[in-house]
Amino acid sequence: MAAVALVSVIGLAPDAYAGSCKTVNYFPGVVQVFGTAKGTATADDSAYCTAVNACPSGARKVEVIGLGVASAAGSTVAVSSTGKLASGDEVSASCEAALKAGKTGKALAGACSQQASATETVTEADCALLVAAPANGSAAANATCFCGAD
Repeated sequence: MAAVALVSVIGLAPDAYAGSCKTVNYFPGVVQVFGTAKGTATADDSAYCTAVNACPSGARKVEVIGLGVASAAGSTVAVSSTGKLASGDEVSASCEAALKAGKTGKALAGACSQQASATETVTEADCALLVAAPANGSAAANATCFCGAD
């Protein structure tokens, strides 16, 4: 459900994810997802990466931080952290990084962060990252997701 929401929020409907993904689980409550996308001369590319992480006892908050770099305008970095509550409901935090040119004007970079709190326990969190690059472009990004106490 969070995956569908993340894709629909940014208006993309990719039908294949040729990009690459990597995941690092640090410990309960912290996971990092990395993704890269490289467009060819004639086609865009994207990577949709996810990881599920158990939350520590007493967690009532989810948070996501997204960072991305890209070689071309039209690249996208969107991240989300969706926590599953003990009741079966969900709490979600998501954002899209605004990629802007740096001092040289040759590379784009951006960051975003968001958090959401719940009144009941968050048992696990789904960390998601969508990175997309236009034809002849490339992009790399990561999402760092946390769940824990307020």
